[in-house]
Amino acid sequence: MAPNKALGQTQTSIAYSLAGWQDMHALVPALGRFGLYGSLQYENLVGPRKASAATNDVSYDISIAETWTPESTPVFGNFTTFLEAFATTLLDGSTAGKTTVSLTPGVRFWFLPSNSLTLGVDVPVSHAPTYHTVFRATYILNF
Repeated sequence: MAPNKALGQTQTSIAYSLAGWQDMHALVPALGRFGLYGSLQYENLVGPRKASAATNDVSYDISIAETWTPESTPVFGNFTTFLEAFATTLLDGSTAGKTTVSLTPGVRFWFLPSNSLTLGVDVPVSHAPTYHTVFRATYILNF
């Protein structure tokens, strides 16, 4: 990912990721439309930076999700609630070893065919977080 110079970013991000999703209903039918997601990512930042800035980190998360309605439900098709636990650990720099943890409760639904909306709130739960609550809204148009 290239730096956003308009925001004052100077470093390019090179990341390696591994992610997976498991439909738990296939394993335990009593769970309904329940899913489990996880990922692991290593990121290296290259380019001009302050001497004390971190250049390597690892991020990891696990999420659970339950889909409550069928795809054919008007406005709230495939209405899904989820909870994500996400963490990033800095591997170097002046704050090496610092881990930031957040929980993100949210919902996703298809309000029109091929149009989905995901809404969530990132709530930091680690000591001395680097940010406050973040509100997320993602619109996806499949074509």
